[in-house]
Amino acid sequence: MSSLPEDLQRAIDATVRSKDVSSYIQAISRDPIKKYSLKKPWRKRQFIERIGQSDYFSVFAVQIAQRGYVEGAKAIFEEILRRTPHDTTTLNDYVVVLLNEMIDLYNRGQTIPKEELELAKQYIYLAFEIDLYLHGTRHPLPAYKNVSLLRAVEAALLSRQGDLFTAFVLAWMSIEMSIYRLWYKSVERKYKDSNQKMGRLLRWDVEQVMEVLYVNNIGPEYVVLKPKLDTLRGTRNDLLHGNKPKPTKGETESCINTGIEIWKIT
Repeated sequence: MSSLPEDLQRAIDATVRSKDVSSYIQAISRDPIKKYSLKKPWRKRQFIERIGQSDYFSVFAVQIAQRGYVEGAKAIFEEILRRTPHDTTTLNDYVVVLLNEMIDLYNRGQTIPKEELELAKQYIYLAFEIDLYLHGTRHPLPAYKNVSLLRAVEAALLSRQGDLFTAFVLAWMSIEMSIYRLWYKSVERKYKDSNQKMGRLLRWDVEQVMEVLYVNNIGPEYVVLKPKLDTLRGTRNDLLHGNKPKPTKGETESCINTGIEIWKIT
């Protein structure tokens, strides 16, 4: 049962059938822009601008993308960003659509377009810069999560090109970022009033973090992934210490797929 409002669900259904988003593009082009004051200027900007119905249009675009109408979703996101290029909510939502499309291509054995990957990177890095500057932290924010998925997609592209070593390293980087995001959430729940304690715990080695998350049983999905994580960390150590010159194709693909799976639970 969908949790979306009935009128929105009907609009999504109709748009997926018609494959036409022209009326939404027009509505976005006419939607008034609102300015949100910043506590401190970013790149000499005192405000972040968003169109009035930005959240509605972003949700709509994500939903039609999930229903297979990805081109329509892209057109909507591009129009929003044409008018308000620093809307981080839209940037992050758009990036997820782009990266999921690339993952789908990878899973079907097709080529990931380099130009689309570059576009995703451009948007991710902009959102990350804005979020980090405005909030002073990174782990809990959507842009950090999206960077971790980006690393897995970059790894997928390199794996298809035969560069298994670099692909494995990027995929493991993706996994570590997701592990530290899970760890941040766990630590913040217990020690959010003690920056010193949080800072010390967030410097723990990834192996310690992996074990504590497992012992604390943070969720069934993580428990299922833990044996794969242990195996992949062993491969990472072998590569780092020169015990093997490169990963196998199977090890690299396992690392990429595990990076994508753990990203979903963060």
